[in-house]
Amino acid sequence: MKIGEWVKSYRLEHGLSMQSFGNMCGLSRAYISILEKGINPTTNKPFAPTIQTLKKIAAVTSTDLDILLHLLDGDQTVKIKSKPIPKIELRSEENKLLNSFRKLNDVGKREAIKRVSELGEIEKYCLIDLDSPGLTIAASGLDENTGISDENAAVIREHLEKLKKNK
Repeated sequence: MKIGEWVKSYRLEHGLSMQSFGNMCGLSRAYISILEKGINPTTNKPFAPTIQTLKKIAAVTSTDLDILLHLLDGDQTVKIKSKPIPKIELRSEENKLLNSFRKLNDVGKREAIKRVSELGEIEKYCLIDLDSPGLTIAASGLDENTGISDENAAVIREHLEKLKKNK
């Protein structure tokens, strides 16, 4: 069964117009019409609703989304919208490190992470000066008007002290 057939069947069974069903779902009457016909009027190709639309329909009809998806034919196309993943430009030394890391097995990867973490606690390898007055002042004022909870601020201060001891 296509989603449009299911929606139409549900709508008629519950005495709902396209407009009222659309209003319940936060969708237009025209969208419900297109959904039920199953054809995109712009392209004349099969219409593919988004997963967000199916979630709305499932919520309004008190149907679990998984159950709704299982009711649909295997050839029912569903669009999954996702936010584009920002591209991160890596420097050449970062690429070398990543390529070397990818060659490791799971045990090697855990060991590499451990060693890099250890290097990050040694001042001569860090980008920040652990004795910087600004850093100490910033750490002491973490819970004042920063939105950081007292508990998280304490963890950050504790980590800073550990870093200072290990330098």
